[in-house]
Amino acid sequence: MVDQMKNTPQETDKIQCRECGKFFDFLAPHVSKVHQMSLADYRERRGIPRQQPLASISYRNNCRANVIARIKRGDLCPKEQVKMMQKAYKAASLKPGSSLLHKVRASEVARRYQIWMKSPVIRPAEPAVKKEAIRRMQARTVSHERVKDIAEDLNLSISRLYAWFSKT
Repeated sequence: MVDQMKNTPQETDKIQCRECGKFFDFLAPHVSKVHQMSLADYRERRGIPRQQPLASISYRNNCRANVIARIKRGDLCPKEQVKMMQKAYKAASLKPGSSLLHKVRASEVARRYQIWMKSPVIRPAEPAVKKEAIRRMQARTVSHERVKDIAEDLNLSISRLYAWFSKT
């Protein structure tokens, strides 16, 4: 048996999965079922542009021939298909939110470049404010001061106070 890992897509007319190295006619079902990724996540993770097909040439030619046959039979109206595709594309582009992979990458970039240091909206706390916040959080058992009051007094978020306090 020929080792599939040594074959190139030109030799086999197949597309290689960049996650596991196996070759397929159409990559979408494999990526979804085996690697539990959407095609958008797969493309993003592997740096594959949207214009690059994830199906072999023979698979695409077979699909093209089927569509042409359906048009000739009158089963498919190209103008109606274009309208439906435009509507679906517009609806998909309006969906809120990003993929988990996108969120992880954005978080990594934010940490790497420390974007909060350059942001006009986000102001890092002064070390003295952080020290005072931690001191007051530690003294809460005696003073019975509310976290909400400390946060308002020092102009900080409650979650920031708890984050600093948990690190001490």
